[in-house]
Amino acid sequence: MAIAATIRGGGDGTPYGKLTVATQAIDLGWSLGAIRLDSTTGYNYTSYQFLSGFDQTTYSQLAFYNEQKAEQFSQEFRVTSELDGAFNFMAGGFYQTARLRDANDTKLNDGSYNAAANRFSTYQDRSVQTGNTLSAFAQALIKPVDTLEIAGGARYTRERKRFRKQNVYGVGTFNTLNTVYPGSDTVGFLQGSFDDDNVSPEATVTWRPDTTKTLFVAYRTGFKSGGFGLTSPLQTGTRIGDADFESEKARGFEAGAKGLFLNGRLRVNVAAFAYKFTNLQVNTYDPARVAYTINNAGQVRQRGGELEVNYSPTSNFNLHGAIAYTHNRFRNFVGQCYGYAFPTGTTRATAVPPPNCSFVNATALTLQQDFGGRAPARSPDWAGNGGAEVTIPLGATKIAFTGDAFYSGSYMAAETMAPSTRQDAFWRFNASARLAEVDDRWAVSVIGRNLSNKYYLLYAADRTGGASVPGAIGEQRGVVARGREIALQVSGRF
Repeated sequence: MAIAATIRGGGDGTPYGKLTVATQAIDLGWSLGAIRLDSTTGYNYTSYQFLSGFDQTTYSQLAFYNEQKAEQFSQEFRVTSELDGAFNFMAGGFYQTARLRDANDTKLNDGSYNAAANRFSTYQDRSVQTGNTLSAFAQALIKPVDTLEIAGGARYTRERKRFRKQNVYGVGTFNTLNTVYPGSDTVGFLQGSFDDDNVSPEATVTWRPDTTKTLFVAYRTGFKSGGFGLTSPLQTGTRIGDADFESEKARGFEAGAKGLFLNGRLRVNVAAFAYKFTNLQVNTYDPARVAYTINNAGQVRQRGGELEVNYSPTSNFNLHGAIAYTHNRFRNFVGQCYGYAFPTGTTRATAVPPPNCSFVNATALTLQQDFGGRAPARSPDWAGNGGAEVTIPLGATKIAFTGDAFYSGSYMAAETMAPSTRQDAFWRFNASARLAEVDDRWAVSVIGRNLSNKYYLLYAADRTGGASVPGAIGEQRGVVARGREIALQVSGRF
């Protein structure tokens, strides 16, 4: 508690998280004959504070307080035609301004104690990223015949971001108050700018042979802006290239069909897709830097398909199921290895890298990892679900029973793909019983989630300070899904 009191936001040393969110939106619409005008104005405010012992031990040598505040204002206008002929269109513009502020107070170990300042912190920093987005988009829709629709359009996006960061306190290499960073016009501040423009086209051909069936084929592209990683620690040797990351782009094809059969009792959706992601943004925890860093993978190649079926033989009985195959694989991406400690006295000539990792050069013990041909973290090849629902009328009331099974193939839970973070394929099961009035004005439900009590990894990363055992792969910290849950829910409508 005494140490926590010297850390901003440390309180009594108990880990905590506090999230505050405010969202406002104004939607306006006008109809002017065959032309419709729509306006959407939005404002979002998010504040998140948390304190954590990142070494996940009772000693809590590493303590981390973080506070983030984000504000966004956006405005979009759209013009849509509703003409009777074969041609229609949609066009519009979008503007957004954003500000993201981040502050950290971090203790890497008790050796950082500064008696004169009575502080245990290794560094305290603050940073801000401001951004402006301007976008224009348009789409044309042509129906040469009643059953065929051709749509094509594009979106132009311009992104501008500015970044500033400084350490307001630091010891050792974190004492940067007098550091002059390349490209910065203010002593002690790391500064950077990001500017990018993009045009993302798309086209879709849709055929509806009748009112119950639809077939389509589409070419789509996408764009995710780059920027700066605000949580990266600032040291005297840090450069802007250690914090920035590039924009991510995607392009590919989709084809699919959906239809109603057996007088509407059977609904089937099927689709196949092939995409390529360039400069995929990968968020990885680096225990050496005590930071989440965003890097760009060379490429990710995605191929897959999905099938969804919904069958209701009667109005009171329903069967549903879905299966998806998604083959994601990295290409041309060499990134971070998981934590590993070489035995004392190891030299480059005698060193042996751990599984799937290699050395960056012929002289250093620094490790890297080639991700080529491997799936990204938390990306199983196969996933699916299936279930049933039966409703039994009871006069003015009804009772409904549901049961669902969910399947996930195996995956690696950590971006660094440490062997211990492999999650094997698993099933989980949900079920519920619901008593309600016929018109659902009130309902009482008993809901069971994860009834098989399966604990599975949602996320994992290297534990800070967990690579200290010589010749061993570093310890991993993980986030595990909740076990079995039983809930009672009462609802009413007025």
